[in-house]
Amino acid sequence: MIRNYLLLFFVATLVYSLTGCKKETSEIHLIPAFKGDTTTLNGLARANEGINASYSVFMDFSRGIQTRELRNSWDFGVYCGAENRLIINHSMGAAAIALNKTSLADVGAADTSALEKDGTLLVNQTNGNLKNVDPVSGDFAAYLSGTVFAEVKADAESSNVYIVNKGTAGDTVNTPNKRWYKMKVYLVDRGYKIDYALINETTASRFSTTTIAKDDSFNFRFAAFSSNRTNFEPARANWDIEWGWSTYKNAAGNAVTVPDFVLINFGGGTRAAEVKFPGLDAAATAKKYEDYVFADQTGVTYSAERDVIGTKWRNLDPAAGPSSVNKDRFYLIKDGEGNVYKLRFLSFIPNDGGQRGRPRIEYRLLGPNT
Repeated sequence: MIRNYLLLFFVATLVYSLTGCKKETSEIHLIPAFKGDTTTLNGLARANEGINASYSVFMDFSRGIQTRELRNSWDFGVYCGAENRLIINHSMGAAAIALNKTSLADVGAADTSALEKDGTLLVNQTNGNLKNVDPVSGDFAAYLSGTVFAEVKADAESSNVYIVNKGTAGDTVNTPNKRWYKMKVYLVDRGYKIDYALINETTASRFSTTTIAKDDSFNFRFAAFSSNRTNFEPARANWDIEWGWSTYKNAAGNAVTVPDFVLINFGGGTRAAEVKFPGLDAAATAKKYEDYVFADQTGVTYSAERDVIGTKWRNLDPAAGPSSVNKDRFYLIKDGEGNVYKLRFLSFIPNDGGQRGRPRIEYRLLGPNT
């Protein structure tokens, strides 16, 4: 009899505990968006790097968290969405070109001689060919459709070999002047297989291969010719802007590399708008940063373009005055969850009290989760 009572007590306790656990785990607790802060984006690996900052810095406003990765830690990334695309390193000025060859063994140093001589795959701060780099402006759909690497195919035999110059933009961290590789990419299961080698390597047994699976949590997964790392960008939901170097274009329409470039997470749903107020731009009528509230967005057009911020936030043109942050503007950032932040740059260079490679920003939540 005692044993039966003990058994009934045990069963009742178990049922109660399971019911309690079920009720507790079914509750959803929303974490409110971070209200904002003033912080420094630290792009420096060494104190004296200045313009040659080694890191790309990612900022997630709704969590108030910044992460950073070395710009030269990756060489290519593969898209994790429905389309099958491969990108090259925009933060290093990487460039690539397709060959009419399908075998790595058939490609050697001779294939690069003309490219080196005429600078076809050289992107620096003065010139480069836009057709040999991934798109530098436009929305995410335009970016994917315009990559140097064509839509990746499942047929390995017919996939073209590409020559890639890894890029040298502002690089001071253990990297040689020449970085020529050959590579081809094709589909396997739900991912990509990449075969690659140094340009002058002709022995098949010395070729390298890496396979990268798609992951729905990320825009891209990344790897390097020297390693199989896959974590350059944070997960899609965990960043809003990236600050650092980027391939862009100059007034002459050449591909160039520029520091202090701000790229929005246009693959993760981030949108942005520039707001100018009376100052250098006499035609601007918007409120200043301090007074701007959620309701003032009326009439604002948000953009999904990669370069909606770009380098517009700072001035390095002597004709426009001393180098400094442009004080007549700030930015509205709408993240993928609908949170709206106002963002302004406070300093980035000694002229305005800052340090090159460590821009200082301020951001505040406007809504809707205020």
